Amino acid sequence: MSEIQSYKDDIYSLIIARMRLTVSEPQQAEHLFIGAVRDEILFVLLQCKRHQWAKDPGWILKTLEMKITLSHQVYIQHSFF
Repeated sequence: MSEIQSYKDDIYSLIIARMRLTVSEPQQAEHLFIGAVRDEILFVLLQCKRHQWAKDPGWILKTLEMKITLSHQVYIQHSFF
């Protein structure tokens, strides 16, 4: 588990770099969004490590898509920051 958790900063950096293509400097709402997406990526990786069923590409994509959509709605569309 700690092996996967060690990627936490790397995943965050990759997402932030990708966001900078559309946002010059991420604000608090964007950081919360990025953190939520990063945590979901880590959750999916941990599930894949623990359970054979979690290695299904359909489940992975569906789970990440739902989390990204929900996080976008919560942190970006309805941002109060």
